[in-house]
Amino acid sequence: MTREDEGSSSGAAAGNVYVAVGSDGAEGETMLLWALQKFGGDFKYCILHVGQPGELARKNTHKILDACIQMCNDEKVFSMKLYAEMQDVRQGIVELVEQHCIRKLVMGAAADRHYIE
Repeated sequence: MTREDEGSSSGAAAGNVYVAVGSDGAEGETMLLWALQKFGGDFKYCILHVGQPGELARKNTHKILDACIQMCNDEKVFSMKLYAEMQDVRQGIVELVEQHCIRKLVMGAAADRHYIE
Protein backbone atom coordinates (compact mmCIF):
# COMPACT_ATOMS: atom_id res chain seq x y z
CA MET A 1 0.00 0.00 0.00
CA THR A 2 1.40 3.38 -0.99
CA ARG A 3 -0.08 6.72 -0.09
CA GLU A 4 0.90 10.22 -1.07
CA ASP A 5 -0.36 13.30 0.74
CA GLU A 6 0.05 16.93 -0.18
CA GLY A 7 1.94 19.11 2.26
CA SER A 8 3.00 22.71 1.75
CA SER A 9 2.26 24.22 -1.63
CA SER A 10 4.49 27.29 -1.73
CA GLY A 11 6.90 27.74 -4.60
CA ALA A 12 7.56 25.90 -7.85
CA ALA A 13 9.69 22.78 -7.67
CA ALA A 14 12.66 22.48 -10.01
CA GLY A 15 13.27 18.87 -8.88
CA ASN A 16 12.59 16.35 -6.16
CA VAL A 17 14.52 15.39 -3.06
CA TYR A 18 13.29 12.30 -1.22
CA VAL A 19 14.15 12.00 2.46
CA ALA A 20 13.63 8.53 3.94
CA VAL A 21 12.76 8.70 7.62
CA GLY A 22 12.53 5.82 10.04
CA SER A 23 10.68 5.43 13.30
CA ASP A 24 13.06 7.77 15.16
CA GLY A 25 11.59 11.23 14.74
CA ALA A 26 14.69 13.14 15.85
CA GLU A 27 16.92 11.31 13.36
CA GLY A 28 14.44 11.92 10.55
CA GLU A 29 14.24 15.62 11.34
CA THR A 30 18.05 15.84 11.39
CA MET A 31 18.27 14.25 7.93
CA LEU A 32 15.57 16.58 6.60
CA LEU A 33 17.36 19.62 8.03
CA TRP A 34 20.59 18.48 6.33
CA ALA A 35 18.76 18.05 3.01
CA LEU A 36 17.12 21.47 3.31
CA GLN A 37 20.51 23.08 3.93
CA LYS A 38 22.23 21.08 1.18
CA PHE A 39 19.63 21.46 -1.60
CA GLY A 40 17.74 24.60 -0.58
CA GLY A 41 14.23 25.67 -1.47
CA ASP A 42 14.36 25.08 -5.23
CA PHE A 43 13.28 21.47 -4.80
CA LYS A 44 10.11 19.66 -3.85
CA TYR A 45 10.73 17.54 -0.77
CA CYS A 46 9.07 14.19 -0.39
CA ILE A 47 9.27 12.69 3.08
CA LEU A 48 9.04 8.93 2.68
CA HIS A 49 8.68 6.06 5.07
CA VAL A 50 8.40 2.33 4.50
CA GLY A 51 7.13 0.46 7.51
CA GLN A 52 5.80 -2.90 8.43
CA PRO A 53 2.02 -3.18 8.74
CA GLY A 54 0.53 -2.30 12.12
CA GLU A 55 -1.86 0.30 13.52
CA LEU A 56 0.36 1.53 16.39
CA ALA A 57 3.40 1.94 14.15
CA ARG A 58 1.25 3.72 11.56
CA LYS A 59 0.04 6.35 14.06
CA ASN A 60 3.58 7.05 15.30
CA THR A 61 4.90 7.25 11.75
CA HIS A 62 2.31 9.79 10.68
CA LYS A 63 3.23 11.99 13.66
CA ILE A 64 6.87 11.89 12.52
CA LEU A 65 5.94 12.58 8.89
CA ASP A 66 3.67 15.46 9.92
CA ALA A 67 6.51 17.01 11.98
CA CYS A 68 8.77 16.83 8.92
CA ILE A 69 6.08 18.43 6.74
CA GLN A 70 5.80 21.22 9.31
CA MET A 71 9.57 21.78 9.10
CA CYS A 72 9.21 22.21 5.34
CA ASN A 73 6.29 24.59 5.85
CA ASP A 74 8.45 26.64 8.23
CA GLU A 75 11.14 26.82 5.52
CA LYS A 76 8.48 27.69 2.91
CA VAL A 77 9.33 24.77 0.64
CA PHE A 78 6.88 22.45 -1.11
CA SER A 79 6.61 19.08 0.57
CA MET A 80 4.56 15.92 0.58
CA LYS A 81 4.70 12.56 2.27
CA LEU A 82 4.92 9.11 0.79
CA TYR A 83 4.08 6.18 3.04
CA ALA A 84 4.19 2.48 2.20
CA GLU A 85 3.60 -0.61 4.30
CA MET A 86 5.57 -3.73 3.43
CA GLN A 87 6.96 -6.68 5.35
CA ASP A 88 10.46 -6.12 3.89
CA VAL A 89 11.41 -2.47 4.44
CA ARG A 90 14.55 -2.64 2.27
CA GLN A 91 12.60 -4.08 -0.66
CA GLY A 92 9.92 -1.42 -0.12
CA ILE A 93 12.49 1.36 -0.48
CA VAL A 94 13.86 -0.22 -3.65
CA GLU A 95 10.36 -0.48 -5.11
CA LEU A 96 9.56 3.18 -4.29
CA VAL A 97 12.84 4.27 -5.93
CA GLU A 98 11.85 2.38 -9.07
CA GLN A 99 8.17 3.47 -9.08
CA HIS A 100 8.90 7.16 -8.56
CA CYS A 101 12.17 7.35 -10.56
CA ILE A 102 13.92 8.74 -7.48
CA ARG A 103 17.24 10.42 -8.32
CA LYS A 104 17.99 12.20 -5.02
CA LEU A 105 17.47 10.08 -1.89
CA VAL A 106 18.66 11.10 1.55
CA MET A 107 18.71 8.33 4.11
CA GLY A 108 20.64 7.46 7.23
CA ALA A 109 22.77 4.43 7.99
CA ALA A 110 23.24 2.49 11.20
CA ALA A 111 26.61 3.46 12.67
CA ASP A 112 27.05 0.14 14.43
CA ARG A 113 26.33 -2.05 11.41
CA HIS A 114 28.02 -2.60 8.08
CA TYR A 115 26.07 -4.08 5.17
CA ILE A 116 27.65 -5.69 2.16
CA GLU A 117 25.50 -7.10 -0.63
